[in-house]
Amino acid sequence: MSEMDDITRETSRFGTSIAHLLQQLAHATGWLDRRRIKKNINQLVREQTREAEQARAMELRRTTHAIEGYRRHAAQVSDRAADTGRSTEDRTRDRNSLAQHYGHVQERVLRSEFLRPVERGIALDGLAAATTFPEYELGNLFGKARKVTGIDALRYRAQAARAYTETGIARPPAYTRPARRDRATAVQDIRRAVWVTGHGADRDEREATRAAAARRAHDAGLTDHEINREFATAADNARFEVRMQTRDREGHAHNMFGLHPTEAAAAEWAQRQAESPHFRDAHHLGVGISARGQREQLFTAAGSPGFVTDELSAYRDQLRRDRGPTSTQPATAPTPAPTPESDGKRLAEVERQLAELRSDRDKLARDVGVLQRGMDAMTADRDGYARRLGEADAVITTLKNANTRQGAELKDLREKVIQTGVERDKFKTERDQAVQKLAKRTPEHQRYGSSERIAAEKFRRGHETGPASASAATAAEQSGPAKRYSVYVGRVDVAELMRQHGVAYPDDLPDDIRPGSRDFDSEHDAQQWARRYVAAMDTGGADIEVGVLDMHKEVGSRLRNETRGTRDGVLKTVDGWSAGRVDHHDTTKLTQEGHTPPVNGAGQQRPRPERSR
Repeated sequence: MSEMDDITRETSRFGTSIAHLLQQLAHATGWLDRRRIKKNINQLVREQTREAEQARAMELRRTTHAIEGYRRHAAQVSDRAADTGRSTEDRTRDRNSLAQHYGHVQERVLRSEFLRPVERGIALDGLAAATTFPEYELGNLFGKARKVTGIDALRYRAQAARAYTETGIARPPAYTRPARRDRATAVQDIRRAVWVTGHGADRDEREATRAAAARRAHDAGLTDHEINREFATAADNARFEVRMQTRDREGHAHNMFGLHPTEAAAAEWAQRQAESPHFRDAHHLGVGISARGQREQLFTAAGSPGFVTDELSAYRDQLRRDRGPTSTQPATAPTPAPTPESDGKRLAEVERQLAELRSDRDKLARDVGVLQRGMDAMTADRDGYARRLGEADAVITTLKNANTRQGAELKDLREKVIQTGVERDKFKTERDQAVQKLAKRTPEHQRYGSSERIAAEKFRRGHETGPASASAATAAEQSGPAKRYSVYVGRVDVAELMRQHGVAYPDDLPDDIRPGSRDFDSEHDAQQWARRYVAAMDTGGADIEVGVLDMHKEVGSRLRNETRGTRDGVLKTVDGWSAGRVDHHDTTKLTQEGHTPPVNGAGQQRPRPERSR
């Protein structure tokens, strides 16, 4: 089957479908049906338009390829003609072949149904250019075909017209008159305009509806006399109504409505419609015949189109037999008796429907089984969820009880905290009162935190070295009154020396760098001892400090003399003390850390044992 046959078949199918939809639109009585039918018409038109555009694009590509093939053929013929080795017969044969190829492509262009007149002219112009200049490629011939207007468009149209005249091919008509409507359909439109659309509407709408029906009837070929007669006899010709409903395999329903003068005419019209292509391919067909305005059905049939057609045929034959010779209807030929062949067909149709029913029954049984299994699974899930819900409720109850218990415990703890706070405040008050009483009853130099006690503690930590010194001081205090002057000699980097030698007390240092202290009754003896101690000490380049305390004075004013510096400077200063050339210093404490003279609780000097040299 050729491509043109496919296109023709598609076009015919589109025309049939659109005619069927338009007929349904004319028979539709509800706005929802009309809306659905209009939507189907728009969708069908869009699909047909899209297919037509695709077919046009394909035709343009094929035409371009055909002209390009002709150009290559012409180029080959031109090259062979320039070859001196070819004979005259070969050149003649090449020219004839090229002419046949040209005629074939030209006929294809002129007979194409998808090319517009301007596009035909462009194709013929390209064909002529390929004949004259085969060495140049044509490119995209139809790329700017839509932009060709004015004189250029007329020139292309004239070129196509001359080609039609030269070849004798019939030109396609510029306008095709639409197909005329069926006379029976036009008559049905008149009857519906009178008895369906006309009733219940205002006068202007009725007149417009009747005018439209008359215009369609005139287009279908009815004369004015016939149209007027149909309008005048519409009451007698619309005594019985036929309602037909089809359902395709996708479940979409289509309705048709007809009015007829007799019941037999209604049955005949319904049978003719059921045998038409519109209903023959339907999945399900239902037909109902009743008197106009009556709800009781005179005839009903539903099923496949073949089954309904047979039922309508039998119903029509029955009406003809019941009508008898006294009927006012014109006589018709007797209905032939049923033959075994028709009975066999009817039986085959019934068996086919029975097989379909069995198939539907089996399918429904399978569906029921699937649904039952799904129901069982849902029931199991429901039971599982119910069990989990019960467990969750038990956990929630346990948590609520624990929350209540913990709330009560928290309340008790808060009460205990409040009571404990009250007791704490009471004890703090009692403590503060006791401290105040103790402070009033304790001497100032024995109070914790007083300046006198802090000074005594610093002096003791700076000059008492080890347990032996503490015991000696205690023994000296117990033996008799303390001496007046206390002297201290040592290097200023005693702490660094202790870290270097890894000792905890200054007395554990070697003899040549160990600091020393001693008590004297005479200030001169104390100064001379300090001079000898300084002269014998290994300074290591560090400064030396010397301090003399008068232990008979009050705490805070006991410092008699103090010096710090190199060995020579310290010796010179000590000599000055002995000669009386240096004023006494009245300071409160030594400036070096850890070198405050030790004192006891009463402000007296603690005796230190004399270190052997």
